[in-house]
Amino acid sequence: MAKISKVWMHFDKINKLTAKCKICGKICPTAGNTSNLHSHLNNVHKNKTVTSRLKTDNLVNIVDENNADDTGSISSSASTLIFNESISVASGSNKTSTNDFSVKMTQPSIEKAMNYVTSMKVGGVKNTEITEVLIYYICKDSVPFSTVDGTGFKYFLKVACPLYVVPSRNTIKNKLDEKYNLTSDIWTDIQMKSYLGVTIHFLENNTLVSGTLGAYELDKYHTSEYISQMFEEVIFEWGLNKSQIIAIVTDSGANIKKAAKDTFGTRKWIPCFAHTINLIANYSIDNCANLNELVEKVRSIVKYVKNSVNVSDELRQYQANDGIPEGNMLKMILDVKTRWNSLYYMVDRFLNLFKIISNILLEKQKAPDCLNTREVNTLKEVKHLLQPLEDLTKKISGDKYPTISCMLPLIKCVTSAINQITPTSTVGISLRSNILGQIHKHFNVLELFNVPISTILDPRFKNLHFQDPENCQKTIGKIKKLLLAIQNEQFVEIGPNTSSELSTSNNKSFDLWSYHTIIASLQIEYRTLPLNDYLIKPVVPINTNPFEAWDVIKSMHPNLFEITREKLSIVATSVPSERLFSKTGQILNKKRNRLTGKRLNKLVFMSFLREKDWFSIK
Repeated sequence: MAKISKVWMHFDKINKLTAKCKICGKICPTAGNTSNLHSHLNNVHKNKTVTSRLKTDNLVNIVDENNADDTGSISSSASTLIFNESISVASGSNKTSTNDFSVKMTQPSIEKAMNYVTSMKVGGVKNTEITEVLIYYICKDSVPFSTVDGTGFKYFLKVACPLYVVPSRNTIKNKLDEKYNLTSDIWTDIQMKSYLGVTIHFLENNTLVSGTLGAYELDKYHTSEYISQMFEEVIFEWGLNKSQIIAIVTDSGANIKKAAKDTFGTRKWIPCFAHTINLIANYSIDNCANLNELVEKVRSIVKYVKNSVNVSDELRQYQANDGIPEGNMLKMILDVKTRWNSLYYMVDRFLNLFKIISNILLEKQKAPDCLNTREVNTLKEVKHLLQPLEDLTKKISGDKYPTISCMLPLIKCVTSAINQITPTSTVGISLRSNILGQIHKHFNVLELFNVPISTILDPRFKNLHFQDPENCQKTIGKIKKLLLAIQNEQFVEIGPNTSSELSTSNNKSFDLWSYHTIIASLQIEYRTLPLNDYLIKPVVPINTNPFEAWDVIKSMHPNLFEITREKLSIVATSVPSERLFSKTGQILNKKRNRLTGKRLNKLVFMSFLREKDWFSIK
């Protein structure tokens, strides 16, 4: 209706079917609408006066519609302001006739136009939505602050970012279960600044949830005392309780290992199993006779192919001739010495492309020497021996499924897989011996630690993978002690009530040993029936979620279920901290090298927020 009323400004309504033009006085039929009136203005009055006035009227209509409040009413002040700023009487015009006037259009700035719309002002609905989207975009896509220019940039740094960090942290804390575990590692950026990364892991219903507590800048020597102090500050900042921490997983570096033990307790520190596997692989490869020379020959060929455009083109052309689509074409992989599994990937890809590469190298005079048949066969044995370790590394590096309970079974499976391989070359025999020896050295006493407790409580494994029956019984004894501790807590709760019931009972004769009889029967129940009944039942399939399997039987063993949820939620590696630093490296790049440690810490935290947590923050 607002748009129609602006057309009628130029006409006097005579009756329902006719109107008189104020400019020329012509009578125009309306037929109940304004189509003829528009046509008359456009065809007869083509001067800039009317056209400009109509355009200005349309602009006012648009602003009025956008400036409607929540009840649907239109703000008249916004319409008047923008109309006054958009038109002006031409200079030198002294005409006072209402039928002859001239106007001049002026485009309002975006800032002024936004200020006229209530929802776009600070605190308005549209303003809040746009702010949320911008912050989400900056944090999740790791783009520079300069993406939000001018006043928006200052608003994000001083107002929006702090406002979002505090409620976000409260949201994560409110979702924490009673027990949780941490992983931590130290990382150095491109400017040689060091950061302590801390991630947190806990159960939400039957799902393992991972989050980040931040990447905290280290400005002193990395002594165990200083790292321990940083752990204390992180705990204080988040308002966490040490008694709720199940475990903290780090690498075996002397400083961070001692700091974790001093802060959380010796029994709560768990070494990163991925780092241990890395040590086993590196030692086995480095101490294998003639293997390094063979790997160096492969590495030189890979570098030659990757550094030559012509050879790379030929490699793609050979694959195209074999009917391989462009998106599925393979290229050579060069290993990284800090990651042993990259050597496995390099060898595996080289063997897949060996026939093509050998044909290409034969035609190149300056190409490095290609491998002969015996060396290729040796390389295949090396690949088969390293494959179980590579698969083990991938399986224990997850944080969305239980990993700590898989350690003992996976070590047994890896040992069995390598024992089944019978290499014939000197290199293969030496490598196999080295791997088995290192596995025995690092994991021979694994059954004596607390890790097998989670294995027994995992319904997929239970006690199947224990080689020493005595160690199995010791682990079962530890679980019984945990059950007994829960039982004693319940005895404290039921003790006064039980005594009261016994003293007020008139149906039975007095017996001083009645209380003892009750707790003795409960002790027998807790120490034998739950665990024994659980162990004698068959294991569930390997692809079963152990938490879902426990949901079925938790009513029969409630206390055992409580222990299980605590033990199975522990992650086996500090890989989540490595992923944290990978994300931090994307945020703190060469174009954003002036980020301060505090601001980087906030960005890292917000970048790891789940979408449902992000948009649930009010």
